[in-house]
Amino acid sequence: MRFGIIGAGRHGVRYLKHLRQGDVLGATARVIWRQTLDAARATAAEYGVRAVPDWRQVVDAADVDAIIIATPPGAHAEAILAAVAIGKPVLVEKPVCGTLTEALALQAALRPDAPVMIAQTLRFNPALRAAREALADIGSLHRLRIAQRLPPNDIPWQRDRRLAGGGSVTLTGVHGFDLLRWLVGHTPDAVMCRCVGIPPHPFECLFDARFTFDDRPLLASCEVAKFSDSRSALLELVGSAGQLWADYQYGRVLRMVGRDLAVIAEPGDPPTLPLALDAFQRWRQGETPCPVPLPDGIETLRMASACYRSDALGAAARIAGQVQ
Repeated sequence: MRFGIIGAGRHGVRYLKHLRQGDVLGATARVIWRQTLDAARATAAEYGVRAVPDWRQVVDAADVDAIIIATPPGAHAEAILAAVAIGKPVLVEKPVCGTLTEALALQAALRPDAPVMIAQTLRFNPALRAAREALADIGSLHRLRIAQRLPPNDIPWQRDRRLAGGGSVTLTGVHGFDLLRWLVGHTPDAVMCRCVGIPPHPFECLFDARFTFDDRPLLASCEVAKFSDSRSALLELVGSAGQLWADYQYGRVLRMVGRDLAVIAEPGDPPTLPLALDAFQRWRQGETPCPVPLPDGIETLRMASACYRSDALGAAARIAGQVQ
C-alpha cells in the first residue's frame, strides 16, 4: 500500500520513519505535505519521498493508494471528505475533529461505510491488549482508572482553539476515553469533570473526569496531567475477584488475585504506529472489519464535550445526545 501523508510535522514524521524503515510489510510513503513548503522539501529529501505545495495534491496523486492525516484536528474534516470523495481510504489521527459539532457534521456528509479509520494507537499497545485479555481473571469490573502524565510542549497550533479544539481533554483525554470504551464495551452515561489551566498555556493542562454508567455499578475515571517534567501512563482495573495494573508507558502488566501478585505480561514499549498501520492494511485487504471506525472517534468527542460542560456547570453532565 502506497501512502500519502497530509501533515508531515512532528507526528507525521513518525509515520514516515516507520514506513521508510520497512516496519510495516508492503507499505511505503510516496508523497507528503506540510504547511511550510521549505520544511516539507527538507523532510522529503531526508525520507526519500516528494513534497507538494497543496495537500489536495497528496489526495490526487496517482501513486497514492491511501491517505494518512496528521494535521491539527480542526483541519481533518476537509481532507477526509476530499480523500473519500475519490475513493481513497483514510487513517486519521485522533481526535477525528476538533469538536463534536465538527465530527457530527463530518459523519452526516459521509456514507455509513466510508473508509475512515481513527488512529487510536492505544488499542494496539501490547500491555493494554494483555490487560484486556486478562479481564475475565478478575471477575465483575467495578472500578477503572486511567492516569497519564506528560510534559508540556511548545507546539503553536495547540494554543489555537480553532485548530486544536481544546486542551488536554480534547488532545490527550480522547486516548483514555477510547481506551475506557474499548475495555468496557460502550460509552458511559454521565461524567463529573474538573479542568485546571496552568499559565501561560491558554487551555486546560490538567483534568480529572469520573464517568458513571446507568446499567452497572462501575466507576471509571480518566485523568491527565500535562505539565510535569515526567511521563507515565497507568491503567488500574478492580474486579470482584482481583485486580490488574498495566503500566503502558514501560510495558508491564500485574495481576493480583487474593494475595497472589504476578507479572502476567512484560512486552516493553514497542512503537504502536506500525501496528496500527498493519491493522489498517489488513482491513483494506478485506481480512478484518475496520479496527477503529468513525463512530468510535465521535463517541470520544462526545465524552470530551460532556467533560467541558460538566466543568463549566460545576455538576455532572449527561453524555448521550449532547453537543458542545
